[in-house]
Amino acid sequence: MKKLFILIAIIIILGACSNMKTISLTETSPVVTESTDTKESIELKTSLAFPNEDIFSTTLTAPEVKHSNEIINVEAILNNSSDDSFTIDHASGVFYFIVKDKNGKQVNTFVMPLVAKSQVLLGHGKIIENYTFKIEKAETYEISATAKFKINHSNIEKLYEIETKKIKINIIN
Repeated sequence: MKKLFILIAIIIILGACSNMKTISLTETSPVVTESTDTKESIELKTSLAFPNEDIFSTTLTAPEVKHSNEIINVEAILNNSSDDSFTIDHASGVFYFIVKDKNGKQVNTFVMPLVAKSQVLLGHGKIIENYTFKIEKAETYEISATAKFKINHSNIEKLYEIETKKIKINIIN
């Protein structure tokens, strides 16, 4: 009797499993979201739930030479080279900036409020952020930035950290 009960339970479970639809994570399905910048509802088309990091790239630009105590403006760009658009979640900004002296010691204090923001990164789109600061001591410094964001899909999130190339800036008196 016990064996018959187990056999019936297995048949019921197998029957239920055969009726289930399997959804691939790469299946194209439009997602309606809201852009935090424009507050407009837009439709995102994506064929990738969790894209490969290779579709994202970063660039960093800064002047090669500046005088001490002059304002320095650094620009970081996150590029999406795919046709797909993604809603990304991040802190108040996407980029974290680091400035190091010739000995490799970090000389800037970069504080990012951990306010959760969502932003749409369109296919072949980009996000541009600027960081301004001053340096007193004349020497060569190294600047880098890291884009940190998450993409959520079906209550699962993937963290992306994409670092820029390091660039040098020469501070003179």
